Amino acid sequence: MAKKDSLSTFFYISLLHSLTKLGLLCSLNIDLHFCGKSRLMYIRRNFLHLAILGISLVNSSRKSEAVDSSREKVEEVEGFNDERRGRTFVIQDDILLTENKASEFIESAGSNRHKRQAQRRNVSNENLWLDGVQYVFDPKASKDLRDGFVLAAKAWEKDTCINFTSVASVEQVKGEDYLYVTYDENDPEGCLSHVGKLGGYQPIFLGHGCESFPHAAHEVGHALGLYHTQNRHDRGHYIKLNMEKIKKDNLVEQFVELTEEQNENYGLPYDYGSIMHYGSSVKDAIINPTDDKYKTTMGSPLISFIDLLMINMHYNCTDKCDPDSSAHCDNGGFPHPRNCSECICPRGYGGSHCNERPKDCQQGKEVVATENWKDLNPYVSKTSTDGSYATCTYWITCPEDKRIEINIESIDSKDPSIGCAKGGVEIKANADHKLTGYRYCVDPDEELVIRSHSNRVPIILYSGVPFFWTNAGMQYRYDLGLCNSSGC
Repeated sequence: MAKKDSLSTFFYISLLHSLTKLGLLCSLNIDLHFCGKSRLMYIRRNFLHLAILGISLVNSSRKSEAVDSSREKVEEVEGFNDERRGRTFVIQDDILLTENKASEFIESAGSNRHKRQAQRRNVSNENLWLDGVQYVFDPKASKDLRDGFVLAAKAWEKDTCINFTSVASVEQVKGEDYLYVTYDENDPEGCLSHVGKLGGYQPIFLGHGCESFPHAAHEVGHALGLYHTQNRHDRGHYIKLNMEKIKKDNLVEQFVELTEEQNENYGLPYDYGSIMHYGSSVKDAIINPTDDKYKTTMGSPLISFIDLLMINMHYNCTDKCDPDSSAHCDNGGFPHPRNCSECICPRGYGGSHCNERPKDCQQGKEVVATENWKDLNPYVSKTSTDGSYATCTYWITCPEDKRIEINIESIDSKDPSIGCAKGGVEIKANADHKLTGYRYCVDPDEELVIRSHSNRVPIILYSGVPFFWTNAGMQYRYDLGLCNSSGC
């Protein structure tokens, strides 16, 4: 293969006879050179992005030394198996793959469907932390890194049946399986995790900026078994990708669409507010929701109800409660696996049966809409510095045969970041309240009127910035037009 010096040079590597239609698209850099045919790929820092189904193959510094080989399997690649670092192949920007996992991931694209499904079922328990998650901190880990990971682990533990246990050193680990919480000195801002349990030593990298709750909870979500939401096999119904910009920015490998066989979602709906969903800038966006009202919902800093439900189903936590003797949960909630007499509720709902407004703040209240516009100025303030988010829930209700109109006039949060990560207001006027609602964190550029699909709209304000208020100004009334169960 001839050498090509270009920032945007690409080449395809043919793998196996059974995968003749599968290409590996490799994004090269100026200093790239080829030197023989004995190996598939060697990366200077043992870190690359695995190209799958036309995905760009690059390392974190975008510099690599590559050797062409048209027939060798991924398992035969040299230079990737550094078990102490655990850094092998990377897909979708922050998901680590071992050589075997990379090979399985590629071969699944050309295998028989039923065979793939059987394999997934047979190995699923091996990828689950059925005995809980033991974790050991790198001795060099900062206090911020430790605090961020613990906060994220506790959030997942609180509403699942998965226990996280801190172990002082590797020597004190019981059994073989544990997370090693660390960072990479060569990639100080890297956030990386494997998906599911590997078995044995398993690193999770939380570099600078990744110690915050949203990033740490996202990477822990990977470690528990979750892929990115925007890579779901059914994403085409919910998002549109700006492929021109994706290719221009060399981000193709981040947006590979998983197959149905690779991607088990347990029949749960697509949630724009999943903590596993990437956000996108409002202008010149890469990811655009098919419903524009969700544009700033993507990139959420909070673990969503669907995230929790999916992990509970993935670990069979939902089977721990007997349906005949467990709590009856309204509004899509489900019995808590740690206390079957209580419910885990969608955000915006609380109480033992998910039929009450959460008592998450003193000023939250329920207001009743009439045919006349009324003012509502909800707010929340965060007083702690523990890295968590403060929330405050309001309800707007109206007669059952009516629907609610909300005119958003102003929103004041700390910073209009992607995904309203620092604070904002969530309005659950959408049809399915198990899903995250519409989120906003800046004043609307033009009149913004939202119409509900039911006679109740939970409004949740949240803030992750200490000693700062998030507040909104809005008007509400019930819609004077004809309404039905599909909204107004």
